[in-house]
Amino acid sequence: ICSCCSYVGRKSNGPQAISIGKNCDKFGIVVHELGHVIGFWHEHTRLDRDQHVDIFYKSIQQAQDYNFEKLKPDEIDSLGEPYDYASIMHYARDTFSRAMYLDTILPKGKFGQRPEIGQRTQLSPGDISQTKKLYKCPGLFANFYFRI
Repeated sequence: ICSCCSYVGRKSNGPQAISIGKNCDKFGIVVHELGHVIGFWHEHTRLDRDQHVDIFYKSIQQAQDYNFEKLKPDEIDSLGEPYDYASIMHYARDTFSRAMYLDTILPKGKFGQRPEIGQRTQLSPGDISQTKKLYKCPGLFANFYFRI
C-alpha cells in the first residue's frame, strides 16, 4: 500500500483506483498520478535516462529504489519524444532521499547549468505531445499549453 500511487495504464475493464494519501492531495501530484493512469511511467526510468541524469541509489530511502529502476525496452515506449526534464512525470532531485538536501537524481548539465526537474505546476509541452501520440489525437490544440 502506498500513499501516492497508481498502476500504469488500464488494468481492467472496471474503474481504476489511485491512492491519494496524506501530503498527496495537491493538484500537481494528482495530475502526476493521473499520468500513470493514462499510461506514463516516470521520465527518469526511460531507456536513455543515463545520458540525461545520474541516479544515486545510496541516497534513496530503503524500499523505494524500485521507483528509480530503468525499464526494459518491452516495458516502455517514449514514442520518439526526447527526454523531458520538465515533465510532470519526472521526480525532483531529492525525491525519496534518505536526508534533506541529499540528491537521488542529478540532471547532467551543459556548460555548468543543470536543468530543473520535478515540477508539479504544469504539463510540459512534451507531456502533451506524448499524450497526443499515445491516444492518436488529431492536430487540434497543436499549440495548447496547460498550466495547473
